[in-house]
Amino acid sequence: MLLPFRRDALRERARLDEADEADAYEHTTPSERIERSLELSELARELARAVGGAWTEQASAGLAEKARVYVAPMRAVGR
Repeated sequence: MLLPFRRDALRERARLDEADEADAYEHTTPSERIERSLELSELARELARAVGGAWTEQASAGLAEKARVYVAPMRAVGR
């Protein structure tokens, strides 16, 4: 059974959303992209901690370490 959705309107909305995301991506710097990636990583870690994921306790996976290695040097270059 097909639900009564206007599928053409949904396709158009999806196309517009993809275009907006591509445009926003083009206007970000590499350091901003890495910073967003680290934020998403932290969210994933919080979710994993909430469900008892043991990998979140590994020292090498710390976000402070990732920021030190990746984000700080890129910010220094941008100045």
